[in-house]
Amino acid sequence: MNNVRDMQSAGLAADDFRRAHHEAKRLGRHLNEVIEEEYALSPGETMEAIGRVFHYPVMDMQALNVYAPAFDLLSFADVSRRECMVLRDGEGRTRAIFCDPFGAELQEWAEAATDSSYDWHLVHPADLAAYLARY
Repeated sequence: MNNVRDMQSAGLAADDFRRAHHEAKRLGRHLNEVIEEEYALSPGETMEAIGRVFHYPVMDMQALNVYAPAFDLLSFADVSRRECMVLRDGEGRTRAIFCDPFGAELQEWAEAATDSSYDWHLVHPADLAAYLARY
């Protein structure tokens, strides 16, 4: 299997992602790593597939570069530890990103900590790490 269409034609569904999520937790790895290896997908294909199944838009590195981190809302330490952050565009509008589609508790935490709700986007862990490395 080498693309998202192959995954879909193979019947990959939310249950397959749940199984991969449990495997990733058992191994101490990210969900995307398990999916990428198991289905021989690129990072972009993997994130698009995860986003499609869990109904989240995906933000890639190019899109991340348009935003500034909102460390005034969530600290760098919290963002680094939780892989969940709030971004701000040039007009001051915010949105949030996270790496784990099973991370509903991260969304709840971030929204409670900032007393706001956000449009949530998935981001590849390597993209988030590269983005944070600048700060």
